[in-house]
Amino acid sequence: AITKARDAGALTESDELFLSGTIPSNGNSNLSAMEQMMLRNEEAMLYNSMGGLDGMNAQQIESMKRNLLPEGTREYNDTHQRGLPRGTIREIKEGQYEKVTIPAPILEKSQLRARINLDEVMGEDSDERMAFEGCDSLNPMQSTVFEAAYNTRENLLICAPTGAGKTNVAMLAVASHLRDVGLIGSGYHDDDHFYDNGPVTTGKKIVYIAPMKALAQEVVEKFGSKLKCLGIIVRELTGDMQLSRAEADAAHILVTTPEKWDVVTRKGGDGSLGATCGLLIIDEVHLLADERGAVIESVVARLHRWVESSQRQVRLVG
Repeated sequence: AITKARDAGALTESDELFLSGTIPSNGNSNLSAMEQMMLRNEEAMLYNSMGGLDGMNAQQIESMKRNLLPEGTREYNDTHQRGLPRGTIREIKEGQYEKVTIPAPILEKSQLRARINLDEVMGEDSDERMAFEGCDSLNPMQSTVFEAAYNTRENLLICAPTGAGKTNVAMLAVASHLRDVGLIGSGYHDDDHFYDNGPVTTGKKIVYIAPMKALAQEVVEKFGSKLKCLGIIVRELTGDMQLSRAEADAAHILVTTPEKWDVVTRKGGDGSLGATCGLLIIDEVHLLADERGAVIESVVARLHRWVESSQRQVRLVG
């Protein structure tokens, strides 16, 4: 095998000398025993310095194999920095795939934000409270953003997992806007001022942008059922649901898709439908990184340009 490898050019003379421990019969048999020993020592030092398998003994190779198992990796044991959580179970199934079971995190209740009671912050009989019928309190995530969502007109970007309750945060912004523009409640008030028709001059309409038409229908049903008792009209404006201009003007909340609202807002001016918007809610805003992200970006850029040119505040919630 060594001869064939040498004929193929795969082995050098030093490779043969190190691997076989003999002097190759290629005309160099006149090397003395001392020269042979020195050559072997040089080759051994060279391979050991490389740190590869050739420089390891059997014990070192077995140790390396153990360290390659899941239990020996940094990702498995380093639970305090970047590893898997403590209690994680890793199983090899039928030698084809690995199953990793990660336990649910144990949260200290003392470290969670206290749940906000809606009766205390909105009043038991207020119009805003009626929009949250069936909900007594907000969860920790909603309680964390309550002050910014409900008592200010700041732009918001909410980042939370699916099922965390982002829809209720959107409803907080909706109720706040309807109160601020005088459509529900007795007007906006804070510690220093009271406003009969809202604190700022802004459009009264709310536009909710859903990523798909199917989700737009769900939002219409959900918001419509919650706000029907307040006389708020929620309508769908998509490619499948066309509205006349009178119907669109009569609606307090329009639920649409990015592509449809992009078309609607291309024609600007004070008389346009886009000019009546005072609150723009964009659901699934992470789609900015998707192929449809350019449409959402153009909608937001057009909104910012409208705010600058008209000097009217439009709140943006994502």
